[in-house]
Amino acid sequence: MEVIDEAVAISEEIVSDRMGLTSGYWKENPYEVKTLREASPQERPGHAYAHLVRYGKGVKDKSRGSDSPLDFYRICLHDHRILTATEEKGLFGLKPFLVYILSHELLHITRFAGFRCHMNTGRRQREEGIVHRLTGSILRSVPMSGLGRVVSYFEAAA
Repeated sequence: MEVIDEAVAISEEIVSDRMGLTSGYWKENPYEVKTLREASPQERPGHAYAHLVRYGKGVKDKSRGSDSPLDFYRICLHDHRILTATEEKGLFGLKPFLVYILSHELLHITRFAGFRCHMNTGRRQREEGIVHRLTGSILRSVPMSGLGRVVSYFEAAA
């Protein structure tokens, strides 16, 4: 779990820096990271490496503007797919792979929170493509051993 915590901290810093987020942004848009073992059956990400679930009060359920949080996000990691890609196949180091995955999910959160898109529209594939390109663009210049290979892998898979 230590490598996940480290990857979360790195990803949060990268996304915050590149997106110009304030120091309190993640407190205003809270999230947590869960492994597959910790996730409920409806939070299972299927064939992805991770799955983002949004919880919170819908706008129609808020009685006043100070009701909080409007949204809470949970990033559910699909552990065995991640470990297969990093350990069994020997393609990547675990930390750079997690940094890509977590950065990707954090970028989704910034887009949802900034109303650049909505989670429940029928444009999921389009949103994935936008965030995929944005993730690669942001991470390509990060000086982390193995991260360039991970970015190339995801770019080739698109």
